[in-house]
Amino acid sequence: MITRPVVLVLGAGASMPYGYPVGSELRQQIIDELSNGSKGAHGQTDHEGVGLRKCLLANDFHESKLQEFAKVLTQSQTTSVDVFLERRPEFVELGKQAIAWILLQRDDKSRHIRQDDECWYHYLWELMEAPFDDFGNNTVTIVTYNYDLSFERHLFARISSLYGEYHWKSVAKFDEIKKIHVHGKVGNICQMHGFEDMLDCDIREAAKEIKIVHESDKTTQEYQKARRAIREAKEIHFLGFGYNKTNIERLLKNMPVSWHPDIYGTTYGMGAAEIEAAKHQIKSYEGTVIAGVDEERVHLNNIPHKVIDHMKNVFPQH
Repeated sequence: MITRPVVLVLGAGASMPYGYPVGSELRQQIIDELSNGSKGAHGQTDHEGVGLRKCLLANDFHESKLQEFAKVLTQSQTTSVDVFLERRPEFVELGKQAIAWILLQRDDKSRHIRQDDECWYHYLWELMEAPFDDFGNNTVTIVTYNYDLSFERHLFARISSLYGEYHWKSVAKFDEIKKIHVHGKVGNICQMHGFEDMLDCDIREAAKEIKIVHESDKTTQEYQKARRAIREAKEIHFLGFGYNKTNIERLLKNMPVSWHPDIYGTTYGMGAAEIEAAKHQIKSYEGTVIAGVDEERVHLNNIPHKVIDHMKNVFPQH
């Protein structure tokens, strides 16, 4: 069981082992879905659409709007759909539904229980495992920027299958572990039907739960919960995180001077200069050193570990 106050801050890379795309991949998949479905077998426009296009057309988006969205998203060359939607608010509703469609399509109900070499949920579970009555005493909080529910699916599956308690007791125990989606989420772990059974209206409703950066700030309930957990933490681990300046500021700025956590983070796919820039983002904001963030307490991996490597080699045995 984990008894030291720990916060795990999850970015897109934390969900990659479970089949979910990072920002640039999600952007390209949306472009491909809309572009590939725009022409029929003989070059004519397919007004009925397939896949994502079919869903968006059914949800009252006009063909010309879809074509324009795909075109400008491609030409923008942004790193993610979220970044693009920040600049083009007229596409926010369309973009959110596209994100929801892609992520729910990837929401394989069995993938989250894999135990291969890159699946870190299983490793975290082993650290958290405890008798049923004590499980809720784990002092780990999950703060995630991801919309998917793969971690929740894994955790609930382990609780409900291992302990053999009544369903309502498993749900209550699951709820005792703090899980905070600061930018919202897509779907619900209680949804048992597969993606093929989802209606276009389900996609529309799921998209309403998504918040892009400008719609969510540090005053929201989710951010307040996240900041409270971070303020009480002895350790913070950024996993698969992109170290976005705005996100770091919202989580760490204006902490009390008595706050002195150890901060760790993965750097998979990052170069030396990018790692140094990420350290700077954590240690200061607009040139002002963040109170409580000590130089010797910021430990970003110089060796670019994947999340599972970080969990095995850096995350302490609590």
